[in-house]
Amino acid sequence: AVTVLIALGFTAKAQNIIVKAGVSMADINMSDNSGATDQYNNLKKNVHFGVFIDKEINDLISYETGLMFDQKGTKQVVTSGGSTMTNLVKLSYLNLPITFKIGVPLNENLKIYGRFGGYGGYGLSGNVNSEVVDNLGNVTNTTNDIQLGNDAAAGDQIKPVDYGATLGAGLLYEKLSLDLDFDMGLANISTNQSVGQNFKNKELKITLGYHFGK
Repeated sequence: AVTVLIALGFTAKAQNIIVKAGVSMADINMSDNSGATDQYNNLKKNVHFGVFIDKEINDLISYETGLMFDQKGTKQVVTSGGSTMTNLVKLSYLNLPITFKIGVPLNENLKIYGRFGGYGGYGLSGNVNSEVVDNLGNVTNTTNDIQLGNDAAAGDQIKPVDYGATLGAGLLYEKLSLDLDFDMGLANISTNQSVGQNFKNKELKITLGYHFGK
């Protein structure tokens, strides 16, 4: 189905190609059998960018798909015994989003639209940057790679495949678009689920796009 959508977009007029870039606030919902929640997690700032095609189905509805480099992760802050540890968890993905847009023109140059759909992604890399500040103010920084894979016995920590749902809205003014989207991960990306670990990405994205061919 994805291949068909991409082929249709490029064969129909080859018209509307969109270059996009933006910023996001990401987090990872974490839980396990102990009832622990992601009480230490906070939103982490990230970037994303990619190239898309947009194909009109009719005057109101269009669909959009493409490839996007997307950073996700979370920021964990733990304070204990006068020391504070801050972990920046960064996961980099290559995503294939597919969204449908329902738009209403406000005038000849401006259109508002709602967006819904989903995405599939594959993890490219990951790491954790840790900063520890002790009770004397001494700072220690370390960086450790996250091992991506599906074999917990081999030391894999995060599954590379991610997928989820997308809901958002946007504005199109002549050749410029501005989108606000929420991506809700549906895949459990934790490799080690021996204690019921359930890790799911979530992300609020603001994206600016430039449309070629409009």
